[in-house]
Amino acid sequence: MANREDKIEYLFVSNYTDTKHKLLTTKKVVPNELLEQIETRGITTEELEALKKQGFDIFTYQTQITIHGVFKINNTRIGGYKSLTVNKNKSLGIRWNAIDKQKKDKIQSYVRRDNWKMFTDSKGTYLELIKVVNDLSDKKKVADTLLEKCNSIKTPFFGTKQVIGFNYFGRHYVALCISLDGIFESNVNNFINDLLDNYTVESLNEVFDNEAKEREAQSKLNEAYRVKKQASQDELKAKVLEKFKKHNPVKEPSIGTFIEVRGLNTFRKVVVGKAFGKFNFKRSIDTTEVFESVIDLSATEKMSGFGSNFLYIKL
Repeated sequence: MANREDKIEYLFVSNYTDTKHKLLTTKKVVPNELLEQIETRGITTEELEALKKQGFDIFTYQTQITIHGVFKINNTRIGGYKSLTVNKNKSLGIRWNAIDKQKKDKIQSYVRRDNWKMFTDSKGTYLELIKVVNDLSDKKKVADTLLEKCNSIKTPFFGTKQVIGFNYFGRHYVALCISLDGIFESNVNNFINDLLDNYTVESLNEVFDNEAKEREAQSKLNEAYRVKKQASQDELKAKVLEKFKKHNPVKEPSIGTFIEVRGLNTFRKVVVGKAFGKFNFKRSIDTTEVFESVIDLSATEKMSGFGSNFLYIKL
């Protein structure tokens, strides 16, 4: 949304934040194993709640959650973004993109089936439901519909929700935008159901199950085809080896001129040289006539080549 800021008309905005603290509220030591976990896979809201019960002071802001205590961090990037910071008051700042990543991935897998768009940047994770306004006289009606949808999202989550209007490349839009910072696991399914209009979590679970079965069936067909194709290639390779064994074919040619045998009746002239210490292949167009004195071309079988398993006969 950042590239549209100058065009946005805020129709509804929700907000939340804790009081800022200039100094550390505790000298409690943050365990190294906790830091290693946050640095490698992030942290969940449940784990943050557990830390609160252990006596750590944790505060919630729009850009990050802060843990007050004594610590040392090494890696600051999670998911490709800088997610851990040391604040001026020496507290540990955890950006929202490092919190509840697996839950956010699950939410995305469901709501994208119902026209929601989800994206993540260095600041956090966002959901958008965008409606095109074809006639400006309908803008309020579209906005009211999305505002009603916005107000129907009752399941608690960490973040904000807002309805905005904007103009993009001459077209008018109204969007319901959610900043999804974090959410408790117990609320995930209800939150998804709040967002969905044409599905439910249960109905999409059936869709996912059916799709998984279809993928499995297709995978079996693909494997059967691969086995059959491999058997055909192995048979072809055996026939080619038998047909041309008197010419002492090799799999890796050295410097010189070779016939590249690509199949029982498919050949190509190859000149192999070296350039900058590497073998350099120069292939001519397929021409069987020039090889008649070397190879018996009386066979009438026509079969495709077998990829990297070409054979080479030195001329």
